[in-house]
Amino acid sequence: RIEYINGHFYGMENAEVTKTLLCFMYEDVVAMVPLPAINSSVIKKWYDNVLQVLQVGFDIAVVLCDAHTANRRFFAQELTPFLQTREYFCSSTPFDGTSMTAKFDHVVQLHRKEMGRSVKCAHKLSDRVLAPQPIERTKVQLGDHFFDDSTISCLMHCQGEEDIEWISTVEFMRLIRQFWLCVTVQSKFAAERKRDKRRKAISSNDQSQVYFLQKFATWLQDWERMTEGTKAGLSRETFMAPQHTANALQELANYLLTEKGFQYALLGKINSDPLEHRFGWYRQLVRANYFISVRQFLEAERKIRFKSLVKVNKLIMTEVTDIFREPEGHKAKINEEGDKNYLP
Repeated sequence: RIEYINGHFYGMENAEVTKTLLCFMYEDVVAMVPLPAINSSVIKKWYDNVLQVLQVGFDIAVVLCDAHTANRRFFAQELTPFLQTREYFCSSTPFDGTSMTAKFDHVVQLHRKEMGRSVKCAHKLSDRVLAPQPIERTKVQLGDHFFDDSTISCLMHCQGEEDIEWISTVEFMRLIRQFWLCVTVQSKFAAERKRDKRRKAISSNDQSQVYFLQKFATWLQDWERMTEGTKAGLSRETFMAPQHTANALQELANYLLTEKGFQYALLGKINSDPLEHRFGWYRQLVRANYFISVRQFLEAERKIRFKSLVKVNKLIMTEVTDIFREPEGHKAKINEEGDKNYLP
């Protein structure tokens, strides 16, 4: 929406209503660009501007984004040109010689089987996990609960009693779970602490996770080719996202270990969580409103930066209040004298 506040129009760019916000982030948000429309060429233009940080000594090893259409085209067409209501039924190619045909209905049957029990084997399953609201479908926690080890173990336990076909769904979910644990390792000692070898960090002495990512990417490519033109697989966009992620992470791990001399690589540190957290912070600053305007985005970012400056300058609130009460001339004099105890 367009808002007029204090002589300024918010929500309009080049005489058009802004419909999206293009953001870039290092450790902090460095660019927030309201746009009436977004495409790969627009992203490339601002991406080149942001990369000027290399001139001051930064070293960029990886670029992260979500699977939005414009982002995918930016990677495929601009950045790396060499890339490239139905039944929930997934027939895939063999992985390590194991053929898999997974059905979503198997998990639904398991949930219904345990409904009403005081003690549940698949305790992470719920109606919210199996049928999330549209706004919840990108929530990581719900997906994590669906592929939780407790769900997989319960399917394995029940399939002997109910239906032998469940074993194929179990193998499929195990594979997805292993991929998830591989790319979310955030500690060198996660495997030892959790007693789970699927959580091992990648090091020069242990490349098992890199080999798994290579096999996983190849499996996805074979699966996509096998199901091309049918409804037994995933969409082209969904296939592309994990393939690109698996290939990029293995290349990044090798780069960090060989070129940068890292002792180990934690793939769980390579994610967009800081940016998602920032957007959640914006929404909390405007009374927990999910759909906020351009003005509210910009004002929330100013509040966060102001708080950061106050913290860096080690000011207390009484000093901040005194600064804003001072006449403009006196503030200018303070700035000219370079008094570092006050905000510029």
